[in-house]
Amino acid sequence: MITYVSNFNEARTRIENCEQAMVRTMGLFIVGKARINTPVDTGRLKGSLDSSSEKMGNEIILRIGSNVPYAIYVHEGTRKMRARRYLYNAVIHNIAQLKIIAENTFRGL
Repeated sequence: MITYVSNFNEARTRIENCEQAMVRTMGLFIVGKARINTPVDTGRLKGSLDSSSEKMGNEIILRIGSNVPYAIYVHEGTRKMRARRYLYNAVIHNIAQLKIIAENTFRGL
């Protein structure tokens, strides 16, 4: 007699756990890279960079940024100050490393 045992729920849980771990790891990686290029006057902006993630429905939302009120002006610039896109550049210049993080997270699943 052949008996069928479904491991679907276990597999789904493992995949979801890997997805969440991947997003958290990417967030930490991007914050680290952004800190390298964050302009420093007092160090408050650089020290305030953080990442967080949350699951919303079928998606995992990764938020990376700062709670310092002037962060957006430094990043995007103003009429009198050029933009210094430390977050944008941390992502764009590290796409290959982010892909490696994704591959390594799911390897061995």
